[in-house]
Amino acid sequence: MAGWGVKVRKASFNPAFESDMRVVQQLVLEDLAEIAYVALQDQIKSGDTAFPLSEMTKWLKQKDGDDPRARVESGDFLRALDKRVEEGKATVGILIPRGSKGQDMEMLARVMEGGATVPVTERMRKWFAAQGKPLKRTTVALKIPPRPIFDPVMGEMEKHIDSVVGKHMDEILGSI
Repeated sequence: MAGWGVKVRKASFNPAFESDMRVVQQLVLEDLAEIAYVALQDQIKSGDTAFPLSEMTKWLKQKDGDDPRARVESGDFLRALDKRVEEGKATVGILIPRGSKGQDMEMLARVMEGGATVPVTERMRKWFAAQGKPLKRTTVALKIPPRPIFDPVMGEMEKHIDSVVGKHMDEILGSI
């Protein structure tokens, strides 16, 4: 990985340079937050995943008239996804905690990212039976496998850092 740097000695320290570096930091955070935000939106909408949906999940999606490829049908999940850039930090993720029907969007994101095991209740058993898909008596839990959205996108962010920092450093150094 290519690198670069500027060595500043205390005797030659320039307060204006420090101010410029804060500007660069803020611009870099804003750009990287936008890149992550767009990538997460694309990931959610596309349904691209290394973890295919189960037959039961595909059936449930088709039953409801939803696209069996999409990870999340609810526009609530996309609306909950947001970015905030403050001085010195950026946050990208599920920042609106509740969906339009009161769904816990943060919990949904955690389940998608890490999976979950949901105990089967009598009510669930009756619902599946009413849909023509009765659960076996031996089924005591439904396993939801992880289908990460955030980890893959954040893992890809590293490849953008050098070009974004370089772009803003060139802008600042070019104006000196």
